Amino acid sequence: GINVKRVPQSELGMGVLGVAYIGLNLIKILDTLYGADFEEVKKHEILHHQYPSQPESWIRKKTSEELPYSTKYQ
Repeated sequence: GINVKRVPQSELGMGVLGVAYIGLNLIKILDTLYGADFEEVKKHEILHHQYPSQPESWIRKKTSEELPYSTKYQ
């Protein structure tokens, strides 16, 4: 599976909410996100793992389509 690690903003870079490390099966997510915000970013990063060749715009659209609630960051 994919390991999810919560990390501070300083580790991700300013304005970055999450990062997918495809070859490492690792996702890093901003440690101040909780609830629906955390789940949205996690889903987005998991989709990067599932569809590594797809552009960011496609991943954002797919994230919005697959979550059962209105997204905030897509």
